[in-house]
Amino acid sequence: MTGRSLLRRRSPPLVGIRSARNRLVFVGACYAGDRLRSRLLQGIWLFFLCLATGATADPRELRITDSEGQELRLPVAQLEADFGMRTATVFDPQYGAVRSYRGIALRPLLDSLGLGADDLVLECIDGYRIALTAQSLADPQLEPLLALADTAPTAGRHWLLLEHGRELVDFDPFYLVWSVRDMAPEQAAEDPRVARLPWPYQLTRIVPEADYLPPAPAGDVPESVVLGYGTYVDHCLKCHSLEGRGGVLGPPLDRPGGMVGALDNARLRALIYRVTDVFPKTKMPVYESTLSARQLDALVAYLRWQITAL
Repeated sequence: MTGRSLLRRRSPPLVGIRSARNRLVFVGACYAGDRLRSRLLQGIWLFFLCLATGATADPRELRITDSEGQELRLPVAQLEADFGMRTATVFDPQYGAVRSYRGIALRPLLDSLGLGADDLVLECIDGYRIALTAQSLADPQLEPLLALADTAPTAGRHWLLLEHGRELVDFDPFYLVWSVRDMAPEQAAEDPRVARLPWPYQLTRIVPEADYLPPAPAGDVPESVVLGYGTYVDHCLKCHSLEGRGGVLGPPLDRPGGMVGALDNARLRALIYRVTDVFPKTKMPVYESTLSARQLDALVAYLRWQITAL
């Protein structure tokens, strides 16, 4: 049958889309014969099909401040196109199990923005902030992956939802995971370097480290205060702030009327040791098996010294 005879003969409608959810009705009928018109109608049909079925581009964006102080918003499609996708299998401390993720290698992204040799801060949706040191990035065996999705996610999600107390946590938009070159995931889990690395989920922003750390104690201060400062930086800073520096997931530790100022040393120490005795539903971890008695005493000494110095 010739193209001309096709034009004379009416073909049945090729498309009928009815979406109750979107209340969108589109009925298209195209007539074969004119290739250009056919392709145009096909494009329109696909557009309305996307609308009707809810198919959209991935809306997630990574916010990152480059070496010149300009904040960029990088959508997932751009990250995939510019840096390529790869899969990493890691021992994930969040799940306590081996899991696989798809994403982009973090180093090429940072290098492209002049951040490859800088100390950085990783910020999450809930206000959690944690440092990513240049020393970690400089280790050629450590391979950071900016994960975009779990390879075996919960249905309809990018990630396997994590049970956290009574909550189910979604890791969107991004998750930073680590593997060790030429090392099996189970072996990497025993590597002391990996235990000190940040594994932030719900990662949304990467910025230079300027003004993240509070000033270190200087001058004639007790040794316990110096030790307590290190303990605070390692365990508390990611969620709590002092002098406006640190995380915002938890309350500032120097706020007027806060726990540090209201409690005596013994009660403050007990609160840090096992916070769930006072606040059963808190997200703050207990430190009874993490901090030694000496570290707990030093942390209290530092916080007390810091509050007094303000």
